[in-house]
Amino acid sequence: FRRVFLEKYFLESVRHAKEAEFMRLHQGGMTVSEYAMRFKHLARFYSQAVSEAWKCRKFTEGLRQELKRVVVPMAITEFLTLVEKTKVVE
Repeated sequence: FRRVFLEKYFLESVRHAKEAEFMRLHQGGMTVSEYAMRFKHLARFYSQAVSEAWKCRKFTEGLRQELKRVVVPMAITEFLTLVEKTKVVE
């Protein structure tokens, strides 16, 4: 359904731009909540089917170093849990 919706309502160039933005996304100066919201928004444009574990790895890769150092050893593979634990660490 998601793919059909995106194909119907978004130009291909816009989808590609959003997908590229998703692949480059890093937390930077955003809070964890802001980063998670942006991540979820842009993930909708990613053209490949992804596992929950992949989503967690991608989210973790984009975190600031000080958060990543604490969160990576937790080896969390459920996205919502990862976001909540990262908010606590922040």
